[in-house]
Amino acid sequence: MSQTEFNENFSSTKFDHLTREDLIQKNSVLESELFLAFKEIYRLKNQNLTDDQLKLVMSEQLGELQSTIYGASSERYKKPSKNKEPKLPPMPRPKLPSERYPNVPVREELLPFNEVPTCDACGSALVDSGMTEDSEQLNVIPKRFEIVRWVRPKFRCSCHSCIKLPPVPPRIIPGSSYSDKMILDVVASKYCDLIPVQRYVAMAARSGLKGLPPQSLIELTHQFAQFVKPVYEIIKQELKTSRVLHADETPHKMLEGSDTKSWYL
Repeated sequence: MSQTEFNENFSSTKFDHLTREDLIQKNSVLESELFLAFKEIYRLKNQNLTDDQLKLVMSEQLGELQSTIYGASSERYKKPSKNKEPKLPPMPRPKLPSERYPNVPVREELLPFNEVPTCDACGSALVDSGMTEDSEQLNVIPKRFEIVRWVRPKFRCSCHSCIKLPPVPPRIIPGSSYSDKMILDVVASKYCDLIPVQRYVAMAARSGLKGLPPQSLIELTHQFAQFVKPVYEIIKQELKTSRVLHADETPHKMLEGSDTKSWYL
């Protein structure tokens, strides 16, 4: 059938009186008859195909027919020009660090000219337009150690019988030479980030704090355990009220003298 004959048959008015439901029903009947015809054709060719294979063959032939009738262009898909390369869709704009990490604080730095810039065309001095060109980059502030010296003024009475000092804030380990922030950093590094004490000492040395005694840091973790022991006891009592306790009983190999034994954490 030629293209002209196909268009004449397709534009015939013999389907104008049918409703949408009638057309859907007729289309379903035609699809069933076409499927049976395909099945009979391949049976006569001694090719016993399954129903899924027949549907795949029909779909491929339908695609070839549509390509032959409509070509590579249509109202929706225009045929690409031979002289122009196909235009790629625009790439999405990457998110700025402030958009990707909204909880991270932003610090602005003004980058000034070292000298007044001049125009490339006439050589005149340029003036500030009030506009800026902004760009962002994610930065990291390396760990920095410092010594905090508390200075408490002494108040005395004129009778020379009383001297008072401002109270010291409560601390995790009273009288310790390590601040609460230092203690929490050591504990979080060891038990949350799984950083051994010796490695923490090496990392501190790279940051400028050399000679940090490992044994003192180990003592900090033991004293911190005593500090949080009341919370541990409360959690344990809460767990004991449950009918079922879930536990990880995976054994771990640990050294016990010269032998290796299995232990539970």
